[in-house]
Amino acid sequence: MIYSANRALVADTTSDETIFTSLSASVAHGALFDSRFWDPAQNRECLEGTRTSVIEKIEGALQASKSMMVWLSGSAGTGKSAIARTMAHRLKDLEPSRLAGTFFFSRKHKDMSGKAGLDFFVPTLAYQIAKSKHTAKDSIVNTIRSDPVILDPRKPLAEQFRDLLVKPLEDL
Repeated sequence: MIYSANRALVADTTSDETIFTSLSASVAHGALFDSRFWDPAQNRECLEGTRTSVIEKIEGALQASKSMMVWLSGSAGTGKSAIARTMAHRLKDLEPSRLAGTFFFSRKHKDMSGKAGLDFFVPTLAYQIAKSKHTAKDSIVNTIRSDPVILDPRKPLAEQFRDLLVKPLEDL
């Protein structure tokens, strides 16, 4: 699968395996929290004993409900990335892992291997969810089978979000 501004990105729907391969080709690997593309200065977690109240609030919210997603927002330079990396590592290290997926935006990686960050935001999360939540994988694969151009970055973001993230997670 090749992405070009002039051609639609169309998934190979020959089999479940080729559909998943098409999805994996749409991943912005540089946006993953544990990507090798991040330099050490950008790959920082919270220092021991810092931001404990924020981390405790997030952990409490995740334990109190069946929350599937945490959206962390705030002004530039307030430590969102460090908090998010800390939480991602903690959730990934749980047995079983509670981390479904991550996506880190960065000006440095605005064009990751020809993939603009937001263009591949939903497919990147869908791929991670499919890998971590096997029951969601079937729903994601079926969505791509019924709409092979759903991975194309020119598809409306809201439609991708609904079909590749919300619906599969509702089925869990």
